[in-house]
Amino acid sequence: MIFAVETILIVTLLLVLIGDIIFPKERLHLLGFVAAAGLITALLAHTALVSASGSLFGGMFLQDSFSKLAKFLFLIIGFLVIVMSREYSRKLEKGQGEFYLLILTATLGMSVLASSFNLILIFIALESLTFSSYIMTAYLKHESASTEAGLKYLIFGAVATSFLLLGMALIYGGTGTFDLAAVREVMIAQGENAKLLIFGFLFIALGLTFKIATFPFHLWVPDVYQGAPTPVTAFLAVGSKTAGVILFLRIFYGVFAPIHADAAFVLALLSAASLVYANLSALPQSNIKRLLGYSSISHAGYILMGMAASETAGVGYILFYLISYLFTNLCAFFVISLQSSHQETDNIIDYRGLGARSPFLAACLLISLLSLTGIPPTSGFIAKLLLIISAINQGYIWLAVIAIFAAVVSVFYYFSIAEKMFLQEPHDKTPLSAPVPVRIALCVTIFAIFILGLVPGPVLTWCAQAAQSLF
Repeated sequence: MIFAVETILIVTLLLVLIGDIIFPKERLHLLGFVAAAGLITALLAHTALVSASGSLFGGMFLQDSFSKLAKFLFLIIGFLVIVMSREYSRKLEKGQGEFYLLILTATLGMSVLASSFNLILIFIALESLTFSSYIMTAYLKHESASTEAGLKYLIFGAVATSFLLLGMALIYGGTGTFDLAAVREVMIAQGENAKLLIFGFLFIALGLTFKIATFPFHLWVPDVYQGAPTPVTAFLAVGSKTAGVILFLRIFYGVFAPIHADAAFVLALLSAASLVYANLSALPQSNIKRLLGYSSISHAGYILMGMAASETAGVGYILFYLISYLFTNLCAFFVISLQSSHQETDNIIDYRGLGARSPFLAACLLISLLSLTGIPPTSGFIAKLLLIISAINQGYIWLAVIAIFAAVVSVFYYFSIAEKMFLQEPHDKTPLSAPVPVRIALCVTIFAIFILGLVPGPVLTWCAQAAQSLF
């Protein structure tokens, strides 16, 4: 059953909604267990039915190797963010049920997006994700930073959506259909002569740079990351970005591959701009969530480098990069969520002495920082190395040099956090402990970081197979 994941997510949504209505206030925390159980069930069903392929609704909904891998990522993201949110729930006042509903709705939107092969269905799935993210970003109504972040995200998101709609309208005007399979046939037949379709793709690509958090729609990222609730920031950093990249890959390689050679240089320029801007801007930051916002822009630059460098191989490397980035970033945000809940602040200076207060949490954050920097034997090293080699092989030596420069610069701001954790005395010597579910989640992310760094072969093969289904 190729619609199993979506069916289970819808049922889970209904169960959480009913539970939010009938559960007494002191039992609302159980809704987190219901949401997590639903996501685990969907993940198990997806694993059991991984061989199922096909299409529904006249080809609008497509289940192939690419969408299967994407759904694995989205379900893992949704589950880990739910676990993180349960420990953060005391700050959500009386809106715990609604918050879990929003996470589930966003996860459902991402799952449908992974299988969408029709512009109308893509827009519906994307807006399900986007509107849920708007609300979650501004969820802490009593905090002005959260409200401000939600407003900024909404304004930039509206602009990005307008570009997407304009691009879809131009593609429909050039083909008379919203079906991507039909659009692909026109592109193959006309190639560079399909001017209206190329302009349509250009506007869609501009809109998707907002989701990916790269140049030119990057200005919202630091403010929104800083002001949003920490689990929401984690979701935006990995969930929204991954969804944007998956959609970009689906449209670019699945439909507009004939113009790859012409678009590659533009993507390379955007990659270089993102890498230089983000890493230099991250250096003076004093807020860790804001710093990771600039880090997110930088990592988007590496992803664009992979898209510019090559086709099938590059897509496989990008998928591997997304998997590495998922576990690495969520590992960091688990620690940040606990630290901010304890200290009520996200200032980097408050991480002084974390190694003495909680050696386990400090070690987890250090490992995630090593992976974000790209230091072996972590997954981040392999992920960055593959993309840089891909760029060199395709003649983008100048871009590879910029990417290496960006990695070197990142050492300074990532290791400034590590220096404070292990080489400075704590201002508050109160021990910081992690609940058992968070400890398990952190162990899973650390395990994934090292396994992907030491034995990347099986996952790279899986990513290559998923990439091949696009062409």
